[in-house]
Amino acid sequence: MKVEVRLYDKLFKSEQPAALDDWLADLNPDSLKVTSCFIESALQDAKVGESFQFERVGFFCVDADSTPIHQVWNRIVTLRESKWEETN
Repeated sequence: MKVEVRLYDKLFKSEQPAALDDWLADLNPDSLKVTSCFIESALQDAKVGESFQFERVGFFCVDADSTPIHQVWNRIVTLRESKWEETN
């Protein structure tokens, strides 16, 4: 089943945007990526707020923007990368 997926990331590039003179310039342009993917048909009846792990990607929940013919899933937690993946 094809669905819309919203991948959220940090809103700001720095940890202390309030300390900057121009905090708007610190906004992360990649803080939201909208894409599509295919999910198991067993999830077609998932309700708003229910969450599931998508293999090797993270945990996602059904968004209130979903309709019976167009599901929207939000990533709520990413899977942690190992030290090996970060250095190689």
